Amino acid sequence: MMALAVSAVFAAQTFDPDLAQTELDALSDSLSEDSASIQSIHATQQRTAAIRTQALNCARNGEELVEQLRTDLLLLGEATAEDPAEILEQRASYEVEIRRSEARAGACRLMLLRTEQILDRAATLQAQLNTQRLTEPGMNGLSAVARLLRDPAPTLATLKAKVSADPRLRGISSARWLLVALISVAAGITGWLLRRALLDWCDRQRGRAGKPTVPVTLVRRVSENAPLLLGGAVASVSLAVFASAPRGDSLLFRLAVAVLLYALGRSLINWITGSFSPGTSLLSKGDYGDSARTRLHALLAGVVAGWLAFGPDWLTAVPAQSTFAFRAVLTVYLVAALLWVLRLSRVVPTLRGRLVFIRVSLVLSAVVAIGAELAGFRNLSNFLLLGILSTLFFGFLLWTVTWAMRQGIQGVVSGTNTASYRIRSWLGMRQEERSAELGWLYMVITIALWIGFFSLLIWTWDPTGNAIPYLREVTLLGIEVGGNKIVPKNIFIGVTAFGIIIALTAWLKARLNRRWLRDMGMERHAREALVTVTGYTGFAVAVLTGLTLAGVSLAGMALVFGALGVGIGFGLQNIVNNFVSGLILLFERPIKPGDFVTVGAVEGLVKEVRTRATEIETLDRQNVLVPNSELVSNQVTNWVLRDPHGRLTLKVGVAYGSDTAKVSEILLDIANNHPDVVKSGRTPAPRALFMGFGDSSLDFELRLWIRQIEKRFTVTSELNLAIDAAFREHGIVIPFPQRDVHIYEKPRTSSGDSPAETEPEPED
Repeated sequence: MMALAVSAVFAAQTFDPDLAQTELDALSDSLSEDSASIQSIHATQQRTAAIRTQALNCARNGEELVEQLRTDLLLLGEATAEDPAEILEQRASYEVEIRRSEARAGACRLMLLRTEQILDRAATLQAQLNTQRLTEPGMNGLSAVARLLRDPAPTLATLKAKVSADPRLRGISSARWLLVALISVAAGITGWLLRRALLDWCDRQRGRAGKPTVPVTLVRRVSENAPLLLGGAVASVSLAVFASAPRGDSLLFRLAVAVLLYALGRSLINWITGSFSPGTSLLSKGDYGDSARTRLHALLAGVVAGWLAFGPDWLTAVPAQSTFAFRAVLTVYLVAALLWVLRLSRVVPTLRGRLVFIRVSLVLSAVVAIGAELAGFRNLSNFLLLGILSTLFFGFLLWTVTWAMRQGIQGVVSGTNTASYRIRSWLGMRQEERSAELGWLYMVITIALWIGFFSLLIWTWDPTGNAIPYLREVTLLGIEVGGNKIVPKNIFIGVTAFGIIIALTAWLKARLNRRWLRDMGMERHAREALVTVTGYTGFAVAVLTGLTLAGVSLAGMALVFGALGVGIGFGLQNIVNNFVSGLILLFERPIKPGDFVTVGAVEGLVKEVRTRATEIETLDRQNVLVPNSELVSNQVTNWVLRDPHGRLTLKVGVAYGSDTAKVSEILLDIANNHPDVVKSGRTPAPRALFMGFGDSSLDFELRLWIRQIEKRFTVTSELNLAIDAAFREHGIVIPFPQRDVHIYEKPRTSSGDSPAETEPEPED
């Protein structure tokens, strides 16, 4: 008890409210409208948020310590005059520590209020500065173009200064520059040779049905641009190693990176608009692949040209005034390419009527961006263009990754390669069998991707810059709902942990069933029962772990389970009865998959024994679910419980006067010649018995055993056909019941009245 109190005190003492108050005063003074900038406000917000987290932990630890100390004080009981001095001293120390902890927790709570005030003020000031920045006018774009046409000398001088000063004054000597050029040219030639080799290799690779696979298609698209990829990559790395200046300031470095980016973009566009890609289902109807490829190439050229001209600050900062004209022309071209690409969504049949709101919003934003650029509001133009390009790029990434996940899961479920077999074996799956574990994994990753996608969109389109910090705080610290705190971070961690434990449980079940328990020599029914119990245990552990990590109190869950117990007592009796009966069936194994059983009017093969019901497939190929309680409490006929063999009795009648010895011989020959009839072993051999003299026939019985009793109808039919054919061949008649009817006419009286009521004597 004292160790817990000491640890809580140590945790609470790590935060000093007095020092925090001094630092918060300095941070508050830095938020001046005259001197504050976006960068300084960001720094203030980050530091204030860190202090807020420390103050929150301090307050929580202090309050928990107060509760613990009060509990310990109650354990000492009420103060009496007979208490020894040690108890009195301990009680006094508890009271002093309680007052001290309450004061400290209160001070930490005050720091929380102080940090909230500073964060609110910083958010307001940041929103004002961002709004002011977006609405700040500059030189008119048309005027800049006109000035360039009248006097291009300043722009040309700026460009010449950049190029001439770039290689030597940025730390690259003439020898190193020559070395970079030679290495880049050699890389380009190597890429050209590699391109030919890779394309030949791709032509030789074929998957099922003679079609190339997705990896081969990717290799082909990359190899088509191998010279530019390899040359641009080698040039970029060489310049980055030799140059001493910031990389974005070097025009030659940006040129090398631009070549690399253009080659990567072309490879990606060629793949996405070709076969075996996410765009196959969208562009295949109507053959819009070539049109989409051309438009995306035009858009890529505009993006790469912007990077080359303005560097990494493009679309985030306003360039020098001498480049306003080129920027205006580039913006008009880029927006035109964007509109050209967006218009494709109205032409492709699979996109008509879909994503209308997003498409219209992007088109309006692009039109406003042109107007803002030409009117001189370049920050607003940057904001809109960056938002449009980011939305398209992030949406493309989300689309591609989700498509890749679906293809991967489909490959695992129905793939025929070695990797698919290994993954299915690891998960304990059969081919073409859906897996709940893969479903959970896909769901968790998809949720994470969509959360990341919307977070990036909010970060891109938030003009104030306050949405992401607020969402981060809500995600990490949670929100109060009805007196309870909901923390999205904990919920996501709980769901992820649940999915991981479920997947590990599936792996453990597969290992137990196929290797570990089999190596121990356990019987099949014992293995299946243990594997089933392991699955239920893993599911329970996954639920409890997920709920605990999600922040759900197990004490509150006890109330839920108590209410569930009451519900079981009233309305869930049948469900619990079937569940317990299912466990009995799994352990005792009176029936198991593959058995041929008769349950009331249902007869067929047992397909699967589940916890609630057992699936039986009838001879008509109908699947019947029989509650497990009926299998435990009612009479069940298991034809193959101990032995799959079963006995058939065929009754045959022949006409009086038939050769009985010949009939017996024929019946035995037919039985012994049938492949499913058991002739020797533990079961008796077939026997033909003359059972008696019937009304119309001599009665025989053919008694025999067959190997699989579930085939008794088929075997009976085949034996009857053989008996009928053999009897016809040997002239043995199978009689049918006969009756002789004698009609007597009664004599009439002489008077013509009705005949006398006398019974005629029967003939002998």
